[in-house]
Amino acid sequence: MAFYLVSAVLKPDLSKELEQLLRENAFVDLQPFGKVLSHSLRHARIRDDGFAVWEEEDYCTPPLAQERAAALDRFFERLSVAPVQVGEGWNRIRDLPRLFPDLAGGKGPSSGSGEAASRSALRSAKQVTSNGVWELDKLGRESNQTQTPRKQLPFSG
Repeated sequence: MAFYLVSAVLKPDLSKELEQLLRENAFVDLQPFGKVLSHSLRHARIRDDGFAVWEEEDYCTPPLAQERAAALDRFFERLSVAPVQVGEGWNRIRDLPRLFPDLAGGKGPSSGSGEAASRSALRSAKQVTSNGVWELDKLGRESNQTQTPRKQLPFSG
């Protein structure tokens, strides 16, 4: 299993649209990552420098290739990931303000609840080959985007 601390800049003009899609659970049925992506974005935090941050479980090489193709590239820019142990990312960012305070409810993920949500949503793993930070680009994403059929999302663009 591979876990990453993701950081990205949310496109300001699409913030409300993303929040509404998360409220409607629009990403949940995306296979195999929809439940984990929804959970992670609902509990994402915001740093002082304007970057949204969250922990994500993923098995693509490069990381988040399918998630980027399906949704992340529409809503975020300057996306990067750094490998972490399960729960470590959430522990690092737990004191930051929430990106979408009205969506998270409760106290949010801890190392235990984040791990449980990730493991229940994703069942098979692909090997990840880097210990460094991955700067993700569209070329890397496009090489993996046809691996899994995706549900059509209800956003324009």
